[in-house]
Amino acid sequence: MVELGRSLVTPVLQHGVSRVAVVVYGELGRAGTVARHLEEAFWASDVEVAAVLAADGARWVSLVPETSDPREYDPWTHPFVAEAVVRGQVVLPSRHAVRSLLDVDPGLEAEVAAHRRSVGRGDGEVGDETPATTVRRTMERHLTARALPTAREVAALLDAVADQEGRDAAWAWVARQDARVHVDLWLRVVRGCPPQDRAACAAVLAFHAWLAGDGALAWCAVDASQQAAGDCSLTRLVEDLLTRAAPPTMWAPLA
Repeated sequence: MVELGRSLVTPVLQHGVSRVAVVVYGELGRAGTVARHLEEAFWASDVEVAAVLAADGARWVSLVPETSDPREYDPWTHPFVAEAVVRGQVVLPSRHAVRSLLDVDPGLEAEVAAHRRSVGRGDGEVGDETPATTVRRTMERHLTARALPTAREVAALLDAVADQEGRDAAWAWVARQDARVHVDLWLRVVRGCPPQDRAACAAVLAFHAWLAGDGALAWCAVDASQQAAGDCSLTRLVEDLLTRAAPPTMWAPLA
């Protein structure tokens, strides 16, 4: 648990935070033990701990200030949930549910594979575009139309982001207010790609999820990228942003 404490205390100190609340989710007994450890880690670093809670999804107990008995709660009735729905954000009940968003769509994957094979045989539409141009043109078109890419476009994007310049074109110019649209686009790309080939497209999804403020999805995409074949520097970049709790508000387009 020492490493867990360090991973949370470090970004708090880096951002100059002087007062925190600790909330740990899990079986109440174990969550309480972890919460107490984190409380000690923050106090040892001169960070005030205003409250310490343990919760299991249906009950919560306060350790600081201390309460005697767990209290029931329903997270779906919280105002934050209503606000997220109004913003058009999908609210999911667990990390597993978030991870399932990346599950392969068998029908889409088959269509995408067929298009990629046809291009390999010389039967597809192969133009003179660079990978970077293909990525940016496709993303701009769907940003305007608010529509998801076709299987042919998914195939083209997968091949384009396998190239470093194509991958850079998928994130370097994006404005924060458009991040959610790009999340939807790259989720479809990831769902049309076999898990072993996802290193690049999942890294791009991870970046856009971070930029949209969806840390849970960003972490799941980082995991998917790391589990695929090959290595991607963008994955390490997003992992570092998440580990340091870097806020999306810091982003300014590079290109």
